[in-house]
Amino acid sequence: MWKNSEVIPPEYDLTKIKIPVAIINSANDGLSNPFDVEIVSRQLSNLIFRHEMPEKLTSHIDFLFHEPKKLVNTILPTNLIQLYGYPAENHTVVTDDGYIITLHRIPGGKTNKSQNGIPVLLLHGAWICSSTWVDNGEESWGFILADEGYDVWMGNFRDNSYTRQLVDDGTKDEIIGWDKLSVYEVPTIVDYVRNATGFNQILAIGYSMGTTSTFASLSVNEELNNKIKGFVALAPVSNFKYISSVGAKIAIFLIRKFPIIFKPLYKDSILPAKSVRRDFLLRLCPAIGHSSLCKLWFDYGSGYNPNSFNQTRLPIYLLHTVDTFPDRFLCHWAQGSSKMKMTGYDYGKKKNFENYNQATPIEYDLTKIKIPVAIIYSANDVFSSPIDVEIISRQLSNLIYKQLLPGELITHLDFLFHEPKKLINTILPVLSSMWNKN
Repeated sequence: MWKNSEVIPPEYDLTKIKIPVAIINSANDGLSNPFDVEIVSRQLSNLIFRHEMPEKLTSHIDFLFHEPKKLVNTILPTNLIQLYGYPAENHTVVTDDGYIITLHRIPGGKTNKSQNGIPVLLLHGAWICSSTWVDNGEESWGFILADEGYDVWMGNFRDNSYTRQLVDDGTKDEIIGWDKLSVYEVPTIVDYVRNATGFNQILAIGYSMGTTSTFASLSVNEELNNKIKGFVALAPVSNFKYISSVGAKIAIFLIRKFPIIFKPLYKDSILPAKSVRRDFLLRLCPAIGHSSLCKLWFDYGSGYNPNSFNQTRLPIYLLHTVDTFPDRFLCHWAQGSSKMKMTGYDYGKKKNFENYNQATPIEYDLTKIKIPVAIIYSANDVFSSPIDVEIISRQLSNLIYKQLLPGELITHLDFLFHEPKKLINTILPVLSSMWNKN
């Protein structure tokens, strides 16, 4: 510490900083000069990420108020993982229909960086992405599982920030169902993780739509049942028949009642998340100063819980977690809201033959799923209804664990962001049992 009696102030030796550091700067910053940034950078022994903003006129104050979403998007999940002291890797895989999927990996824990852990694949829900699993600080699913010794892999689904179409063949504007994810993404990602780790089988955890696509894939892909050792379904959804979300009910009613009017929606031309939804949220919560107002958006979408997630992390949730999603999948959910079973998208008789080799959509028979399955759900979940969960449960021949979370106010998003450590601690023995089961 500098004492008043000392003539020369102390020098701050930045080489003594051992934690991971990321630096983002601008050439037009009058206070943070690029030369100063270079001097700082050279002293940092653990500089894991450095990025100069491409906009030549970005000023010092622009880092806070001028399109902050662009700034946040420069920080990849792997950068965020490394900032918390964990090893991180990016991987890419291409689906058979030409989508490049980026996978994010945490091969070891913060202290135990051994890369021989059991691989566990995390599959996200709708309108979010792989960063969901690391956006809750140290209390994130990805970090907690890595510290427990698992080799954590986080997948992505088509049309979010971490996927792109290899060749634009015109199919991006076609009306398709979410079952494309079960045909392409799920089996492709599982195979990649198996090959990359050398394990013949892996564990999988799905949330919301991640459960829907995995259930569908397992029910029609017998080989996949030999590749996934066990599956944990968080807030599972099989169809939208029993949802209680007012917003979703209104959207489904309008889509079914006025299909011609809403046809552009199916082609992703009305509600692109990055250009509309996220910008709207940023204007609704200027500088993220009105956290209670911002939280209303999440409450409206997933259910109300006054003691829900940490509101101080709303900037991350709004700017990093919320992502693009094929709005054309909504028409599939609208169809499912009138059915008791999970089915493929009904394209009409002619296209059904092209996609399913039959006049009607395929039915996903969950009784054909042979691997051990665990289900975690909540009575207050507006998307994963207890009735829907019961319908799913009765079809699963190898349901080894089912838990209704005790909190009466636990919402759909709380599975990710509200004290996940407690939830993970309940499923760790389940994961172990699945892995050790013959």
